[in-house]
Amino acid sequence: PQNVRSIILMGSGPPTREATLAGQALLNERITILHEQGIIAQPQPGNMKDLIESILPAYFSDPKFPVPDELKNTDFNALTYQQTLAALGDWDLSVDAAGLTHSVLFLWGVDDPFGLPMAEATKNALSSAEVEFAVLKECGHYWHECDDTFFSHVRTFLKLPSDPSGRQ
Repeated sequence: PQNVRSIILMGSGPPTREATLAGQALLNERITILHEQGIIAQPQPGNMKDLIESILPAYFSDPKFPVPDELKNTDFNALTYQQTLAALGDWDLSVDAAGLTHSVLFLWGVDDPFGLPMAEATKNALSSAEVEFAVLKECGHYWHECDDTFFSHVRTFLKLPSDPSGRQ
């Protein structure tokens, strides 16, 4: 911590298992709804790459937003995720998060499928930090669909000049 001046978070996970599972349940609900509406395809069982590509649109405010290649190439193993959660038990990093005194920029998409309560749990856990919290309109879990707004907040937070392309 002594070597970190500030922290920027976008769609950050919460400090507790309970809040993580609550957010995961909201994501699963969104995936189910988008499947039922025919907006996203049903993945083929056992094909992890197909699973990832089929559910990624659920992470965006607009599920028709073109998924960036760097997200399509995400390597995720559901079994490893479940085993990790099981091995961690009923974890709670709230005390550790409360000990952070850094300046924090915490950005959250208004349509993040994990839900605003997850963001609030994270923000509230950073009780000793100087938190600038911004909810980004027309944005889901990833910054890609709201890049102008995202980078504007980052530049302002870091006290950087405007983008040379003229974007704020």
